[in-house]
Amino acid sequence: ISARSVLASPGDVESRLRRAGPDAPALREKKVLIAGVGALGGQVAVSLACSGVGEIQLHDNDDLRSVNLVRHVAPDYLVGFRKTTGVRVLVEGSAPWCQVTEKSALPLGPESVRDIVKGFDLVVDCTGTFAASLAVGVACQLEGVPLLAAALYRSGNVFRIRRQAEGDLPLAMRGEPEFPSIPAGDDAGFSGFLELGCTAPIHNAPPAHVTRAAADTSLAALDLLTGRLILPEETVTVLTPLDVPPFDKLGTLAFPAPASEGERSHD
Repeated sequence: ISARSVLASPGDVESRLRRAGPDAPALREKKVLIAGVGALGGQVAVSLACSGVGEIQLHDNDDLRSVNLVRHVAPDYLVGFRKTTGVRVLVEGSAPWCQVTEKSALPLGPESVRDIVKGFDLVVDCTGTFAASLAVGVACQLEGVPLLAAALYRSGNVFRIRRQAEGDLPLAMRGEPEFPSIPAGDDAGFSGFLELGCTAPIHNAPPAHVTRAAADTSLAALDLLTGRLILPEETVTVLTPLDVPPFDKLGTLAFPAPASEGERSHD
């Protein structure tokens, strides 16, 4: 048995909120739905809650497993519980002002999803699956609910964040050349196996790459929730260069690409 002294400090909600940043008072009135609470979605949920968001609804069917602990925010003592439960426990401990609701994964029919997303200030799609993202995108478009869709590609070497808000081109209508596709590589599709109990192919994205994607997704969400809207409709961040332009250089690309000086002068 040992004892040590700990410097006393305020633990009330208002004292904690002072550490949440200047947007916290406005964010307390916001409701966010997060679809997919794996490595990416879990970090986004905790980040938004700690930034001041007052209500978050989590949608996921997967249970937390020991192998998930490498990248997931939930602690090891919650292995066997739903991933949504792991995230809820973390939020309740760090951001007690945020009310967290756990739900099962969203259905794949846009009309069914439309009833669920109604009334939210933002939906964040971190499912990383085409069918789920398509249903969420169409449902949010029909209901007029702002949407962010974030996913990692090429074993985490690239990630994309797409915004669908008022004035943005709907996700279902985006294509070449304004919104170039991320080229498929040898890792396209299944990366070796589909882990028992998991609904998406396992990829080997490094934890630091997932954390970077989660941080940028959270920033895009705050940009939208605060109404600043200074970020582009769509960004692709290259963490390891690919062999196909324009993804062959490190950095973040914005789409649609900004007009050049000559084009702006001509307009």
